[in-house]
Amino acid sequence: KVKFIGIKENGVGLFSAHQMGTCKMGVSRDAGAVRPTGETWEIDNLFVCDTSVFPTPSGVNPMVTLAGVSYGISQHIKRATAKMTTSSRIAGRSMKSKL
Repeated sequence: KVKFIGIKENGVGLFSAHQMGTCKMGVSRDAGAVRPTGETWEIDNLFVCDTSVFPTPSGVNPMVTLAGVSYGISQHIKRATAKMTTSSRIAGRSMKSKL
């Protein structure tokens, strides 16, 4: 149908009105600004959870992809927070027992 109406292959420029990829997620500092967990390489416990972590603009509405990425990052934050809370409680108990 596209050819039939006169649009040539790769003849239409695509763009995204959604800003994406400005704070890329990567497996190393050289590959991106944030870790795969959304945490920045530079500042501990600073998380980015929006379309800026995408590697590049997708050219389509990012809503569903962002929902998945956000869910993954939020689950990591939840697990990390639970571990920190548990560690703090255990450390607090051992300190009390020493007093």
